[in-house]
Amino acid sequence: MIWGIFPNHQWDISGDIEVNLTTTQLFYLRFAEGGLTYGTSPIMTFDHEEDEWTIPLNLTVSKTIALGGRPWKIGGEINYYVEQPDDFGPEWMFVFSVAPVVKNVLADWFK
Repeated sequence: MIWGIFPNHQWDISGDIEVNLTTTQLFYLRFAEGGLTYGTSPIMTFDHEEDEWTIPLNLTVSKTIALGGRPWKIGGEINYYVEQPDDFGPEWMFVFSVAPVVKNVLADWFK
């Protein structure tokens, strides 16, 4: 299991475009046998300029498999937006991903 939070804030410095956004990603993932991972990792945004929220409910599932001697991570994600900025904001988002698993060369630095 792994869980955490990634906060982020962005604002403009040039004044050409007004930007003042706070974004927070919460994540909770469980690692099951056989390379299966499942959990949630919604990315919530608050636009301070427009006083609007974007809030999804999120479910993510992935599995690591071996193809041709190389591990691959195949995953899917679904988001349902309970709050969106306007009538044209997203209601649903579906994601499908395929990525090779490579060795993290920086991990050896922290042993």
